[in-house]
Amino acid sequence: MGGGCPSAGLELIIRPVARQRGLGAERKKVMEEINQRISYLEESCEALRVQNLVLGSALKSLLRSLPPDMAQDVLEAVRAGFDDELARLEYSDSAQSELFHDATYTFFGEKNY
Repeated sequence: MGGGCPSAGLELIIRPVARQRGLGAERKKVMEEINQRISYLEESCEALRVQNLVLGSALKSLLRSLPPDMAQDVLEAVRAGFDDELARLEYSDSAQSELFHDATYTFFGEKNY
């Protein structure tokens, strides 16, 4: 029995362990890539929120700078445009229709929009 190569028995133990460690390194790399992608998406989402805030603030400032009668006409036109777009999204059964409605509500700050 002692004539067999002892390294052959060790290989049976070492190979699976080495493969598992290799998978661990592979999994770690994949997890790092996923975390990087999540971070990128979070940063992109935050940048879009800030851009929307800037655009909303600019539009509100423009409306405030108009004479009251003209501002009312412009505001009604903007609401009509929002209503048209919301109707289009709802007609096409878009998943964005609820988000659009919520953003419109936030923009106008109204409960009954």
